[in-house]
Amino acid sequence: MAQSWGTTPTNARRSVLRAAGVDVERYDQPIHSFNDAERAAIKAAALAAVRVFERVLNAV
Repeated sequence: MAQSWGTTPTNARRSVLRAAGVDVERYDQPIHSFNDAERAAIKAAALAAVRVFERVLNAV
């Protein structure tokens, strides 16, 4: 999980953190530096983003 977070593009990490309500300036911190509640919010935001992009992809 930590390696995946670290290799995710910076703007994608910032977008997910923003959607999760987490400080976007923490984009360069390792995923294990976030507490459990923050990681749950990040995961939920990422899943929501995936659903949106899948709908857009299917529409095209």
